[in-house]
Amino acid sequence: MAIVTSITCTPYVTARPSPNWGKITWKVKGKPNAVIEEEIKKLMDPTINNEHTTSFRWTRETEPENAVDDFDFNLSLLIHTIKKHAPMKRPCGWSKPWWTPELTQLRMDITCTTRKAKIDPTLTQNAKEKKKAY
Repeated sequence: MAIVTSITCTPYVTARPSPNWGKITWKVKGKPNAVIEEEIKKLMDPTINNEHTTSFRWTRETEPENAVDDFDFNLSLLIHTIKKHAPMKRPCGWSKPWWTPELTQLRMDITCTTRKAKIDPTLTQNAKEKKKAY
């Protein structure tokens, strides 16, 4: 007779790099970011007929059925434009979602004290205490 064991767990998936929307530079010296403002103005300019430039879709009063599609298109266009100016939350594939700035500081402290303890053996106890805290 075999014993069957089943374990229910959720798979751990590392988050993908994504834009850090909170760190976009919206204002420079108290004024709106000129680069972002210029890009948005270009998107909204109906006179641009460049093949490589995608612009906002303007819904005509005679075609109200296109309003939802035009809104979705415009929102997507706006998000992709602004996304170019957002720094990434996770800059590399080895970044861990659970790593915090506090852990970074603890790691820096232990590394620093361990290096100092190699030079000055009287600091060995201090290095051990830092390692336990880490």
